[in-house]
Order: sequence, then C-alpha cells, then structure tokens
Amino acid sequence: MPDPNLQFEKPVVIVTDDEPLLRTFLSALLEEMATVVEAESGEQVIDMIDETAPELILLDVEMPGMSGYETCEKLKSNPKTAGIPIIFITGREDVHDEEHGLVIGGVDYIKKPLSPGLVRARINNQLQLIRYQRELERLATTDQLTELWNRRHLLEIAGNELGRYRRYGHTFSVALFDIDHFKRLNDTYGHAAGDYALRECARLMSDAVRSQDTLARIGGEEFCVLLPDTDVDGARQMAEKMRQRVEDIEIAYDDAMISFTISIGVTEVHADDETFEAMLARADEALYNAKAGGRNRVELTP
Repeated sequence: MPDPNLQFEKPVVIVTDDEPLLRTFLSALLEEMATVVEAESGEQVIDMIDETAPELILLDVEMPGMSGYETCEKLKSNPKTAGIPIIFITGREDVHDEEHGLVIGGVDYIKKPLSPGLVRARINNQLQLIRYQRELERLATTDQLTELWNRRHLLEIAGNELGRYRRYGHTFSVALFDIDHFKRLNDTYGHAAGDYALRECARLMSDAVRSQDTLARIGGEEFCVLLPDTDVDGARQMAEKMRQRVEDIEIAYDDAMISFTISIGVTEVHADDETFEAMLARADEALYNAKAGGRNRVELTP
C-alpha cells in the first residue's frame, strides 16, 4: 500500500568532495532541509548509493580517482540511478565545462567560492522540484479514496511479474474481489457511508496481504490483489483469509453499525504468451461464479 506520509520525510542528499572542510561546510548548510551523507570520492558514492537511496547528489568536478563527470556518467548509465538529480560543484570558470556537465546529465552547476545563500537557494529549488515530482507520481499511481494503488500501477507491476514468469518460471496468482450488494449499502446508508465502507475494506485487506503483494482498487467497489510466487492454492488460502476478515467485522458509521461481505475470484498465470488482461478476465469469471453461487465465497477459475 502506498505510504501517504512518504512525502514528509527529509530527503537524503549526498555531498561529495575530497576536501573535508568543504563537506563539513555543505553539511552544516543543508542540515535543516535534508539528511546529509558525506562522501570523499566518486567511488564512494557508487558504493553507498543502494544503502542511502539519495534524492540528490552534489558532486565536486575535480577529485582524485573518478572525477565528478565520470561519476555522473556512471550513475546515468545505470537505470536504477539514472533519475537521481546531480548538481556539480567546481572552481572552473570555463563555460564549456558547465555546458559539458549539463549535457551529461547534471541539473545545475555551482561555482566556487560558494555563496551560502546561493547554494541553499539552488538546492532548495531542486528539493522542491523533487517533492512536486513525487507528489505527481503518487497521484498518478494511487487511488485517492482508499489510498491503495490504482489500476495503472497494478498493470505496471503485473507486467513485471509476467516478465519474471516468462524468464524464470516464477508463478503468480491474482484475486479479484468486490463488495457484495454494494448498491444496497449505498441506498440504505448513503454514498458517504459507501465511501467509508470502501476505505474500511481497503484497510482490512491491507492488513491481510503480505508486503510483497500488490493490492489495488481498480474501479467502483472492485479490488484486485496480485500475489507473486504464489500458486492458485496459496492464493485461495489468502483469499479465504481476506473473505473471513471482512465477514467478521462491523464498522460504526454515524449511529449505525454496517456489515458487508466480499466475493472473490482467483486464478493463476497459465502460459508464456498470456496477457494480464486475460488473467483478469478469468478471475472475473470466477468472481461471477462466486456471486452466482450465493456471494461471500471464494471461487477458482474453472
């Protein structure tokens, strides 16, 4: 489930320079706006990148061993690190150096001697831009009512799982479920109560799924959970756990106690050339059978 508080965490900034005094100066300058990690070389930046997960890197251009430019090119050549913004710090005055730094992927170029106000302003601008980008990404991949992932994100993860299945044979399953008699719930208690029930259903499901699973609201009262490295029997057990969890709960809304159930259709990936849309269609058929069989039940693909 997306973390709604993620955008409020302090961003991590790596400050890279072979001069300890400059690193200390920059760290003190940025400590209020970021969690600062110091590195003395480009090689050290590469080594610590996975552990620190920085959102911005400050690179001195001239360092022993790997230069700032070489470090930037190495980071930009790796898909995992290519999106990290890089600001160069240099004492060089040649405009061609600045042009080169921007061409190879730098987002800004700060010249020595450093002006504290200018450094703070430029770095703050980059961090603000990062925050805006993160928020846009969150809005693009998150269902606003339930704060679960949305259909777009689910399809992206499903594409990754299909790739793993085709390459390594790692199976996975899908459970498609929706709230039984949801229209009746809306008609009885009102649409605000229906929205509240959807949010509570999302919370219950989030508590039931594993950290590696992808739970999404894909429309109306319909939800989907993608279960990696799980065959259909394991998915059925997970779905039954989810079904039972919802059946056992009553939720308080205004002066009423609301209860509802869910029906679930489960399927497993079948073939190398299969699409995720075909899997959803099979899960939807199983869901239809669960509804036709009396609701509040789990059905597998025939």
